[in-house]
Amino acid sequence: MFRHYSAHIKQHQQGKSYHFDSNIGFKEVPDFLSKTIECYKSQPESKSFDGRKIFLKFNSNPYAIWFRPFRRDEAGGIRKEYLRIQTFYPIEEPLELEKINKLTNLETNCGFSFAII
Repeated sequence: MFRHYSAHIKQHQQGKSYHFDSNIGFKEVPDFLSKTIECYKSQPESKSFDGRKIFLKFNSNPYAIWFRPFRRDEAGGIRKEYLRIQTFYPIEEPLELEKINKLTNLETNCGFSFAII
């Protein structure tokens, strides 16, 4: 996830894609994602979450958060399953933007809007 935002510390990976976003500082990405997910979960429409992705707008800019199932073994032989953020990026691809613009837009009072599937 951080790879997309860390070009200044990854000079050895010149062929990779990076994002600079003045809306979200590199060090604020974890807090930003936490606030985004908490806001999303507080909406009744979050019940339609497909377990894979959240599309959102912040300061009028579209973003995608993709998740992946993850399992972790804990003490006592307990296996815990949860979703882990796989990637987070600003949406720039025209076809992806077109798809998202066709979804229902959900405005919230926490600074985000979400594209509901």
